[in-house]
Amino acid sequence: MNLDKGSGYIKKDLEHGMRGLMPGDVILVNSVKQNFFMALLGFLIRKITKSKSTHAVLYFGSGKHETIEALFPKVKKTRFESLMKDNMQLWIFRNTKLTVANLALLKTYAYGAVGRDYSIADLFGFLKKDNKKNEKDKNFCSELIVEAYNCAGIKTSKKLSWKTAPGDLRKFFESKEGKTKGWIQWDVRNV
Repeated sequence: MNLDKGSGYIKKDLEHGMRGLMPGDVILVNSVKQNFFMALLGFLIRKITKSKSTHAVLYFGSGKHETIEALFPKVKKTRFESLMKDNMQLWIFRNTKLTVANLALLKTYAYGAVGRDYSIADLFGFLKKDNKKNEKDKNFCSELIVEAYNCAGIKTSKKLSWKTAPGDLRKFFESKEGKTKGWIQWDVRNV
């Protein structure tokens, strides 16, 4: 979903699309305009990973359009509406093989992570050649998603969780292997 001003995206589409979101959907984000720190971080992530996606969020709904995201300084519950700004581009991915049991494990892991500190060291650790996790019990956004889905028994990346950037998730979801594992891109405008 592209929310650029020229995209023709209107409020009616948003309200219709939000009804179509399902628990377990992965939302990849590119924030165009932000505060200085987040703009710099987003710029670095885009340049290093050669991807438009700078952030990743798990959607759980529950009637409140609740999301879980690792967003500096902590992993927190937020609302999907917070992503609906003129300066955001969103891509939504859904795993078509997600069962009720998988979803229960995914939710348990994600909600259990709420309150953890954000891991800047792990975020930039994927640049290092070693495979050592830098900070135990801390997460950055895509690392949280990979670990939550690993707990649920569903593959989201070819890489270790702390070596996976948001753009890596998108590449995997769109790859032949990702599609075989049940990942589809879901555009809320097409509901």
